[in-house]
Amino acid sequence: MEKPTPTFWRILDTDYIATFSFVSLVTVWVLYVLFKILSWNFRDERFYLIFSAGVTAAALGLIAWRFFSVRRIFQQGEEVRARVTKSDFYRDRGQVVVEFTLRGEKDKRRSVSHLHTNRRTKAIKPGDWVTLLVNPARPRQTAIKNAYLDENT
Repeated sequence: MEKPTPTFWRILDTDYIATFSFVSLVTVWVLYVLFKILSWNFRDERFYLIFSAGVTAAALGLIAWRFFSVRRIFQQGEEVRARVTKSDFYRDRGQVVVEFTLRGEKDKRRSVSHLHTNRRTKAIKPGDWVTLLVNPARPRQTAIKNAYLDENT
């Protein structure tokens, strides 16, 4: 049976790095189009095109990296129950800190997730128990399953 994994759009909506990269990519090209439509003069149009291409390449690279990283954690990750110790959201970004124990270790581990604010992520409150997916090869790589998937999945 295949494990449920989030879609591209769900990752783009939940992961803060992916969301910020997408917004940056759209912003530089919307500005370029506005300048062209309104016939405003660029100080140096060639520089702006090179800059936009650079932002596009970096943003697409970051989006692809986050997409494949999150999908890999969902496919290979080990499910662990974790307690939310801190949940801070400001405007469109948030940080969720969880504590968990991996394979009965004595020490508790901490994980910090940087999330984009949406209905699933704002529902995560301090003291809640969440399902955390941990990369067994690299236990520092984690994803909060509840943030990416709906409860019934």
